[in-house]
Amino acid sequence: LERPGDVLILGAGLTALDLIVSLRERKRLGVIHVLSRRGLFPLAHRAVKARAPFLAAGTLPPTVRGVVRRLRAEVDRAAEEGADWRAVVDSLRGLTPAIWRGWPHAERRRFLRHARPYWEAHRHRAPAATLAECDALKIEGRLCAHRGRLQSVTRRGELLETTYHSALTGETTTVPATYVANCTGPESSYAQLRDRLVLALFDRGLARPDPLFLGLDADDDGALRDVEGAPARGLWTLGSLRKGALFETTAVPELRAQAAALAQRLLLPN
Repeated sequence: LERPGDVLILGAGLTALDLIVSLRERKRLGVIHVLSRRGLFPLAHRAVKARAPFLAAGTLPPTVRGVVRRLRAEVDRAAEEGADWRAVVDSLRGLTPAIWRGWPHAERRRFLRHARPYWEAHRHRAPAATLAECDALKIEGRLCAHRGRLQSVTRRGELLETTYHSALTGETTTVPATYVANCTGPESSYAQLRDRLVLALFDRGLARPDPLFLGLDADDDGALRDVEGAPARGLWTLGSLRKGALFETTAVPELRAQAAALAQRLLLPN
C-alpha cells in the first residue's frame, strides 16, 4: 500500500483510521479514498466525568425510537448542566445487553438498519489526534471520503475499479485505485465462513447462526444452541460469537465478566 497509486479503503471505523494514520507518513504518492455507507468516522474521544445511567433495568424502552428519544433528551439535559454527551453515551454501557435483549427481533433489525452506524460512531470513539491527522490529509487533498453502498470491485488492467451507489446523488459512481483494503471488520455471518470447525459444528447440527447473522446462536449462559434451538451439551462460547444475543460483547470488561460467569457455570455439578 506504500507504493505509488491510489488506495480505496472499505469502511470508516477504527480499523480504517488505523490504516489511514499508518499511511500518512509512509505513502507519499496517491490519494486515500474511504467508502462507507453513512460516511461516518468515529467521533473524538475525550476524558469526561462519569454520569449515572438515565435508564433503569426494569423500565427500559421496548423500541429503538424510545431509546433514541430518551438518549437525546438526556444529552440535552446534560448540555444544560455543562456535561458532555460522551458521559451520557458511556452511562449506557452496562445496560446495552439488557436493552438489546428487551427488543423483539423486528426492533433489533430496525436498529441495525437505521441506528447502528450512528451509535457506533458515538460509542466507539477515536483519539482526537488521530482524527486531526485525517483532517490534515483532507486539507492536503490526500484523503477523500465517499458515502454509498458498494456494488462491485472489478480489475481493469493494473487498476481495481470500485463501483458504488452514491447516497448523496443516487447515481452509480466508480473510483479507480491501485489497491483496495477491506476494513469493514470480521465476517460475523458464520453461515458465510468456510472455517472447518464451524462447518463441522453445522454439519453435525451442534450449532447454528443467530437469527440476525451476527454470530452463533447461544443462550443466556453462553451455551451454543443446536440446529433445533436447544442448548448443545458441553459447547459454550463467549465474546464476539454472542453478538446476536448481547450485541456489545467484544470489549475487555464484557469478556472478563463472561469468562468469570462461564468459569463458575462449568464448576457447578452437572
